[in-house]
Amino acid sequence: ASKKDPNIKAWNWGMADNPFISRKEIEMCKQRWSAKKCRMRLYGLYTGAEDAVIENFDRDLHLKTGLYDPEMPVYVCVDWGVRFAAILFAQVVKMARKDGSVYNEIRIIDGCELYGAGYGHVMEYIINKPYIYAGYYCDPAGNARSQATKSGVSLLHKIKEFYGIQFTYIKKLGIEEGIDFVEGKFKNALGEVSMYIDSSIKWTDPDEKVGTIQDRIENYVRDPKSRQPIKDGINDHICDALRYLVANIDEETNRAKIRYH
Repeated sequence: ASKKDPNIKAWNWGMADNPFISRKEIEMCKQRWSAKKCRMRLYGLYTGAEDAVIENFDRDLHLKTGLYDPEMPVYVCVDWGVRFAAILFAQVVKMARKDGSVYNEIRIIDGCELYGAGYGHVMEYIINKPYIYAGYYCDPAGNARSQATKSGVSLLHKIKEFYGIQFTYIKKLGIEEGIDFVEGKFKNALGEVSMYIDSSIKWTDPDEKVGTIQDRIENYVRDPKSRQPIKDGINDHICDALRYLVANIDEETNRAKIRYH
């Protein structure tokens, strides 16, 4: 029906209008979620989609230098692709707000894309890094059949068997849900930033040109008709690794298993 019909009225409600949801929970949502998600979920205000998938990213705000602390543990996340693997390395620092509440700042310290590489090549690359690892994450595809053999044994099983390393993953993490996690880390509804990227991270793209993670994020866009993130085989892989990294770190935080320096 048309909204212009005088016999029809429309109202928008959100979580903030629900008297059975505590104000404390609303404030916690603002700390975790991006401003866009809060407008929609908390206040029922529709927000139109933009072309950029990760809208909150700002080079001036989120790029820093010298983020790596050699005395702190590192978390690694791999997106196992058909053509190449995208890998991110991060550290987590416990930070305190003025009101005394604590949050986790994620610092992306390293990353790469390995082309034509099997799981052995990827694992050797990870192991040879000068990092002390606290956690290994990936996407659910890592538990699929191995592309390296015809044995039917999963990549994760083979990695655990040969390297003694267990990768973990979230089975049912939706794409938009993961994007919301990333957006909330770049800037939540309170304007707080809790994720930074080291500006020195570089790797080689399929056209043999130097690329950066910021290039990948900015070129990860939505289809103008379907509004779904475009899986172009270039920009989506490192962005997929980013959302799985953030989601897994948040999940471990909730279980109080992250070790801090």
